Amino acid sequence: FARKDIKAKEVLLEIPQKCVINAGGPVEIYSAMVCPTARNLIKEMKLGDESEFAPYVKYLLSQPTGQLPSAWSTQGKILFEEILYDEDDKQILPPEDAFGWAREWREECGGEPDPFELKAALLLVQRGWDDVLIPVFDMMSHRNGKWLNTENDPVTYDRPIILRSSRNIEAGEELYTTYNFCTDCSARASNYGTPEILRDYGFVEQYPQRWVFH
Repeated sequence: FARKDIKAKEVLLEIPQKCVINAGGPVEIYSAMVCPTARNLIKEMKLGDESEFAPYVKYLLSQPTGQLPSAWSTQGKILFEEILYDEDDKQILPPEDAFGWAREWREECGGEPDPFELKAALLLVQRGWDDVLIPVFDMMSHRNGKWLNTENDPVTYDRPIILRSSRNIEAGEELYTTYNFCTDCSARASNYGTPEILRDYGFVEQYPQRWVFH
């Protein structure tokens, strides 16, 4: 939350590259499950207090399991499928591939079924920004519409991650980011909405919501 009035375009966060967990170098990004970053995160989480990212790692370790639909219980998945599919087993509501992240970890990354490693891989999907995990930045909540009040520079390997106020912010306002209208979110602005946010981030966004039907 803002403790005082903030003018538009003020720098709110500047995260040095040495503070982020990434793939170790530029990678081709085809989905939020970036295998090299997931494996680096697993390594750091296993190091715990010995990790050079220890404070951030401890925060990640404290996160509850089962937040993404991919990690829900069997009963939870069955109930969700009853909502998504009709009597003829035809999908009538998004999102597509509601439980696909655990499968992608196994099939695309060659991941182990170990619950600890799966938790780390799903944390990357849930809290990562493409192929990087950014401390502090990833603690910000998502909300669009008039509540959205921050913007970020494109995330690259050669400069700090900068977050700015996108408008004047009054003292007491919560700082919000966006998961689908961000600077480097590519096609998400046109094909990504509330159901996809539930699938990938584990929560139902507040209004305004966006539902995309194909």
